[in-house]
Amino acid sequence: MVGDCSEYDLELDILHGQLPEDLSGSYYCVGGVPHKSGTHIFAGDGMVFRLDLTARPPRLISRWVHPHEHERTHLPRFEWNMLQVEAVGAVRNLANTALYPFAGQLLVTYDGGRPYILDPLTLQTLSPVGRLEEWLSVIPHPLLPSVITSAHIGVADGNAYFCNYLTDALPVGGSETRILRWDGRADLQAWPVRGLKIRYGVHQLELTRDYIVLLDMPTPAIAGWDKIVDSARIQRIADETHVYWIRRADLTGANQKDGVSFKELRLPRENIHFAVEYDHPPGELQLYIPHNCTLNIFEKITEQDHEYYTGNLAEPGIRGFLHNPTDLNVFGKYRIDAENARLIDSQLLIDQTYGWGLNLFTPYQPYKAADGRRYLWPFASGFHCNTFTKRYAEAYRDYNHRTVPFEALPRTDVPGRLLRLRLDDLVIEDSFEFAVDETIASHQFIDQGKGYILCVVQSDCLPGDRFVLFDAMHLSRGPLCEMGHACLKMAYTIHSTYLPSVESVPLDYRIDAATDYGHNLARFPSEVLRALTGKQ
Repeated sequence: MVGDCSEYDLELDILHGQLPEDLSGSYYCVGGVPHKSGTHIFAGDGMVFRLDLTARPPRLISRWVHPHEHERTHLPRFEWNMLQVEAVGAVRNLANTALYPFAGQLLVTYDGGRPYILDPLTLQTLSPVGRLEEWLSVIPHPLLPSVITSAHIGVADGNAYFCNYLTDALPVGGSETRILRWDGRADLQAWPVRGLKIRYGVHQLELTRDYIVLLDMPTPAIAGWDKIVDSARIQRIADETHVYWIRRADLTGANQKDGVSFKELRLPRENIHFAVEYDHPPGELQLYIPHNCTLNIFEKITEQDHEYYTGNLAEPGIRGFLHNPTDLNVFGKYRIDAENARLIDSQLLIDQTYGWGLNLFTPYQPYKAADGRRYLWPFASGFHCNTFTKRYAEAYRDYNHRTVPFEALPRTDVPGRLLRLRLDDLVIEDSFEFAVDETIASHQFIDQGKGYILCVVQSDCLPGDRFVLFDAMHLSRGPLCEMGHACLKMAYTIHSTYLPSVESVPLDYRIDAATDYGHNLARFPSEVLRALTGKQ
């Protein structure tokens, strides 16, 4: 799924319905545009889209993200476990995963690099967050130091919170974890987390009133380089979730040198995303985790793969996509004694209609309706036989927490569904079923007017991609509005955000490349030096 590399500036057509009068502002989404066919769908340079919902007709613009590190675009690169590694031996900051409004600007994030600041109106790339020397680097490369962060960050009380770490899952770098806090103006503040060794990778950080919560997302065992040697072998990930939390009150100046402590709890089944209750009883945590059972996002469909049921070679058009998981997903609700690291109680939602490919993109803190009930809007991507491959199915046939017997897995396609989940008792109150051939991405809850869900819908059967709007409390009634354009062909987009009003705010904080790279500038090739500094 390569997508169009063009930067768009389009007035969209209203294909169905109309935009509600009480909806305005801007919806944003971001994704990676793979640089060649067959590239992992998450392994492309970041492109950000802004859909102006105030304009009539709605207007779409898109812009590439331009990190300092991308000045070496002439260098050859190769793909490794959904990363892009450049010939200089460093991981490329793709800046393609999530978006966060902060301090009048927009932050774009990626697990393998620093966040960058964007102008929310023009989408111009303005500055990295923090100088390179303020971040732990796995590989302190002079051209492109490799930084690992949580792609999902926390924003509260005028501060942004990041997790920056080194992990034993990588063959270099050692193990160290830090929580960073930034007020949008000064240098980053950093607190080492004593004794916290990240087993796999922290994709998401969330805040509650009292705690910073991290989930250790299982990743393949890449301490060795066998994946490069034997690319056909599926590397299974661990089927467990490790939850870590740190007291926000411990982030004081006195603790910056000696660090802060953490608590930990292990839960069965793997994860990618989660939600938390920001307000909670003292000493407790309330987590909601859609367990992505047997989903390994690090493995992609290649030219070596065959469909499990037909034996046919995987179609060229789906190479680079993720393999269809081999079990039903389970949604977990967990109440935790945060002081004693003990599970108080838990509840699991297991549903063979709605549980195929269940995931959570927005919001990560539950929405409280007028009647006091709390909701999330998960998405179930369904079950697709053309991405259910023999190589992957055999690797995960004996999954430890299997819900559906392998022999009882669907033999026909199960369509994707958008869901409204009542959290009080884990009941799916409402849903909308998409066509089997439609790919749904970047769905966003918009807390404006009645409350809406907006998502990207793509299909080879359509002349162009669409943005589809729903009434969040009445999904089954179908779309309120569909917007698109015949020439709109996006790559797969990932996360999204929304701003009720948008303007360009002057940015006092700015790190230029010359300051960023400092004494290392003398080691750069002359053409790269000119690109970084703007000097001839």
